Amino acid sequence: MYQFAQCVRCGFRWEISAKRNNLYAKCESCKTRQRERIEYDGEACLAWQGDFDLDNNPMMDGVLYLPGARLCQHKDCCNVNHIVPIERKN
Repeated sequence: MYQFAQCVRCGFRWEISAKRNNLYAKCESCKTRQRERIEYDGEACLAWQGDFDLDNNPMMDGVLYLPGARLCQHKDCCNVNHIVPIERKN
């Protein structure tokens, strides 16, 4: 007989084969800890805490905040040492 367990944090349900009394637990993604510090080339990435556009780029007052390519490959990084400005050709 199969039972279903449900995550107490996100509500995800999964099938369990063993009989358990406690069917409320945390799923695997909710058990993992969020990384507190992400580094690129020895410098910490600074995560953007504001609004984002549809492509997950940082926005402030409807305008891209610090536009450019990120060397660390994190779109929300706001460390100016990780950003290479994009030059526009006219």
